[in-house]
Amino acid sequence: MFSSSKINRKKQRIGELLVEHGLINSNQLKEALKRQSQVGGHIGSVLVEMGFITLDTLLNFLYFNKTFKKRDITRSIKNKENKKN
Repeated sequence: MFSSSKINRKKQRIGELLVEHGLINSNQLKEALKRQSQVGGHIGSVLVEMGFITLDTLLNFLYFNKTFKKRDITRSIKNKENKKN
């Protein structure tokens, strides 16, 4: 599913990794980064909010990457949803 040799590059940003692995495209990343600069938050949350990637796909990628804790990104997305309501 994901190549561990590429994911272990710690300095690469998550958005770049998602593009590299074909989970989003570079235009989607650019749009999400622009949105992130306006509203803040984690890029993963923004990508999910914009519909560019599903939460399940993002969480599986982050879990495999082991750089981020699954509960942290889930909490961030839930907090954004609660603020909308």
